[in-house]
Amino acid sequence: MHRLQELVRLYRQGKSKRESARLLGMGRNTLRRYLAAFDEGGLLDGDPEELPRLEVLRQAVDARLPTQPALQTSSTVDAWAGAIGEMAERGARPKAIFDALRLSDPDFDGSLDAVKRFYRRWRKEQPASADDVVILVETGPGKVAQVDFGYIGTLFDPIEQR
Repeated sequence: MHRLQELVRLYRQGKSKRESARLLGMGRNTLRRYLAAFDEGGLLDGDPEELPRLEVLRQAVDARLPTQPALQTSSTVDAWAGAIGEMAERGARPKAIFDALRLSDPDFDGSLDAVKRFYRRWRKEQPASADDVVILVETGPGKVAQVDFGYIGTLFDPIEQR
């Protein structure tokens, strides 16, 4: 169930705003804004089991809380987007990318923070890779053993004295 539908259900069940915010993992001010939008649309009354469709809830939110465009939509390092993407694909991190651009291109005038923001945005646009996927293994105690192998260096053997 979607969080907005769950919010309406909790409200109709008589849950407090504080408890609803806790259960939904939502700030209380955000919850109040959603409830005000739903109240204005007349969506808060009714049976807790018969919830409004998600499209109706979204229309109420959009009518009351229109989204605002980003203040800045371009970056000072947009001109180097291709180079940043290529270096990031090879595994370079923002500081290394910044240093490489600063040293190789005399026209580069971007800041490290601008490269970090661009890199973060670039990473979000990339599809999930095998390194991004985590498989949670849930088993009972003593049912499955897991071993992580790694090198810890040379150890002293007290019996052999070496």
